[in-house]
Amino acid sequence: MFYLPLALFIPPSHFVAHHQFNLIYQLWIHTTVIEDLGPLELIFNTPKHHRVHHGCNLYCLDTNYGGVLIVWDRLFGTFATERPKEKIIYGLVVSPESYEPLYLQVFYALGMIRNSLSMSNLSDKLAVYWKGPSWKPGLPRLGLDEFKVNEAHKYLTGAMIVNNVAALTTIGLLFDRSRIAGLLELARCCAYLYFLRDQQSQLVSYVYALSCCVWICDIVKSRAAVQAAKE
Repeated sequence: MFYLPLALFIPPSHFVAHHQFNLIYQLWIHTTVIEDLGPLELIFNTPKHHRVHHGCNLYCLDTNYGGVLIVWDRLFGTFATERPKEKIIYGLVVSPESYEPLYLQVFYALGMIRNSLSMSNLSDKLAVYWKGPSWKPGLPRLGLDEFKVNEAHKYLTGAMIVNNVAALTTIGLLFDRSRIAGLLELARCCAYLYFLRDQQSQLVSYVYALSCCVWICDIVKSRAAVQAAKE
């Protein structure tokens, strides 16, 4: 909806082409692997610049908005360079308490509603929606700096990668009707429950526990069928 007024001045086909190029370009800048790219850093948005944009460190807030070009941030005073000696804390000023996809879509809106309802007068109730996320009555519009960095506990990235690769492998084996598909999926579910037991909600634990039961029953049934066929 924010782009609709552009239709009054720019042909829709031109807008769609440029918008898609902007999205495609941003695929490669979301990484911590690529470091300084030399002269390109002066003009283009690069991984080094975009890491700052996603940080919630004080120097990272409200900086490096550019999609393809970084020159606009340099011109309008929103540019910040990465500080090698200061680890970037990725996330929001108000970090989520969970990484469940549905929760992530609504947690911030629900938080604002709760803050608004907790205010004592109408002006403060409305101010919650247009002032900074760390704002409280009596504080500056964007809140105090000491309330702006809230590092969230993140999942074990390596464990999640192994889990996802194992899941994809199991899917392939299931399509091939491999005998070890059930065993591998059972092992994956058990490993997930054990190694990530402190990183997940109870609902996820119940789902994986149920999956273990289903695969145990399937393995027992399959082995019984094989044994009966041999006899």
